Amino acid sequence: MQIPRDCELLAATVPYPAVTKGQSAKAAVARHRAALGQANGNLVATRTCQEQQRQRFAGGR
Repeated sequence: MQIPRDCELLAATVPYPAVTKGQSAKAAVARHRAALGQANGNLVATRTCQEQQRQRFAGGR
């Protein structure tokens, strides 16, 4: 049985946001918070996808 890679594609790594010289601390924190939010969204989407795959493939047993 071949399981699709759809869920793995959702589990994309979110890069650290670049911090530049002269950037305000508030801007840097906001960019890091946004990246963390994106990473957490990827985790939730991956987990949901895996649950749906288990349900689909469990029905075929």
